Amino acid sequence: MTAPVVLDSATNLLPAKLWCRVFQYLTVVQLRRVRLTCAHWKRLVDGDPALMERVALRFPNGTNIDAKFRPKCVPPAARCAKFYACKISTVEPWWPEIGRNLTGLSLERCFVPISTLLGMLRRTPNLKRLVLDGVKHPPIFASAVVDFQLEQLEELTLLNVADPELLNLFCMLRSPLKKLAFNCAAGSSSKPSPEPLIRAVQDTEGTLEELRAPFNAPLMEALPAMGRLRLKRAAYSWGRGVAPILGFCKLQPALEELDISELSATDLTFNEIATLLPNLRRFSVRFEWESTALVPSFLHAIPQLEAVSMEGPLHFKGTQKITKLGTFHCPALQEFRLNSFTIPLGDMCQFFTNNPQITSVTLDQCKFGRWTDLLGALKRLPNLQRLKLHKVWTPNWNDPAELDASNLKYLELTFMDIPEATLIKLLSYLPKLEQLDVQFVKFLNDRVVHKFCQRLPKLSKLTIRKCPISDTSLHHINLHCKSLEQLDLCQTSGLSQQVVNQLKSRVEIVRFQPEPDLASRVKEWTLISVCLVLLYFMFQWYGFVGIAIVLPVFFALELLK
Repeated sequence: MTAPVVLDSATNLLPAKLWCRVFQYLTVVQLRRVRLTCAHWKRLVDGDPALMERVALRFPNGTNIDAKFRPKCVPPAARCAKFYACKISTVEPWWPEIGRNLTGLSLERCFVPISTLLGMLRRTPNLKRLVLDGVKHPPIFASAVVDFQLEQLEELTLLNVADPELLNLFCMLRSPLKKLAFNCAAGSSSKPSPEPLIRAVQDTEGTLEELRAPFNAPLMEALPAMGRLRLKRAAYSWGRGVAPILGFCKLQPALEELDISELSATDLTFNEIATLLPNLRRFSVRFEWESTALVPSFLHAIPQLEAVSMEGPLHFKGTQKITKLGTFHCPALQEFRLNSFTIPLGDMCQFFTNNPQITSVTLDQCKFGRWTDLLGALKRLPNLQRLKLHKVWTPNWNDPAELDASNLKYLELTFMDIPEATLIKLLSYLPKLEQLDVQFVKFLNDRVVHKFCQRLPKLSKLTIRKCPISDTSLHHINLHCKSLEQLDLCQTSGLSQQVVNQLKSRVEIVRFQPEPDLASRVKEWTLISVCLVLLYFMFQWYGFVGIAIVLPVFFALELLK
């Protein structure tokens, strides 16, 4: 006998479980609006972990989080918090209530003292994913105490780390990591010691599945002793010949994803790696320079390949030729990326014809014969959903053509010199496009924005960076983009804060960073010149002692900034 369905008394329409099932089909912005509709729906969303996992608590650019700061409209059951370019001095007393429910935490380009960071983590016992990218902090002292553990932390990402000692602190958390990503900031003052990384891998060898870190001789020497380490995904970045990477593949035969794009090698080496890794499904490589056209025969050796990224020689951008692509059939291939190649269009057309199941294409710094030929090749992919074009060059842009990709959902154009008429034509027939990312495209103006706003009915996320648009474009976006949920505006000098604020009532502004005006740039360069002159004279008068006196002052000014 079937149990009777009990209708919810608050709505008298559907049971709570069915409401939550319906809410799963909503976008993030729509989900936030549902929470504000009535108290009953708010309780339903807040009480469903799967729904709250999608609602991120965002602290926008430039927020100064001190003792007086109090967040507004905070979902009590928010599962993810993101800080971007914030100055964090303290998060008491409001953080404990938020932190106890968090499973994801991200700090990008923030300044936070280590004591405050540890205090935040101490209040997040359920944390599973932690990302620290470009985080600045005062020097780490030996007195820093880690008196707690994050027993559920599975993914740890430490990128652009200024002080390698930061990894030492996280080694003390004893977390059962499945993913570890770590690298130091470019121009770091001290050479990172390999010991913290080795210790982190040793402590998690029973659970670690993904490792993205700078490989070196000490780490490679320590790996054979880690008998329980079974990596599935790795990014190898130690450019000391092919013998070490072949040895690494022998130690980790269970690898399903391997990125060796920091290491230049030949097609013969890639075939050897394919033989050593029978489960390989995602492969990123970089070719050595060859005077003749390259033939990527390793594609035949990996029939189960789902994603491939091929990069040309590092110092010969776009001059290396690749050929015979049209002879390869990869039945499982979904994602295809080429970087720094000159490509015969006949080969590209035949390759896409042989592999119509491809859903994602990325072309980076590649050269083609004609723009229309490239679009014609892309038409061979009826299932194409994601397309990225970065610095793609062709001698003939003056032949406008439509990109007939009826299933395309994501389009990214970066550093593309596409003329206005061609750009309008490109965006004229993309009925399912949901995300458009346009950066450093000098012909993207108000007229182009007006046209694509009228022709992209499903556009939900839009990013415009360093393009010559004005407030007129924002008026077009507000008037025509009815499905738009998120707008990212960065380094756009022609926009006013007033018009942006008008959009905030309907659209989530992820980031708004106006390009500095001429007066600000002159002021900044004047200050830099004065600092350099002061450093020079202090060195002349007092030697290195003078520099030691001045540098802490500069550091303090930067922190205050």
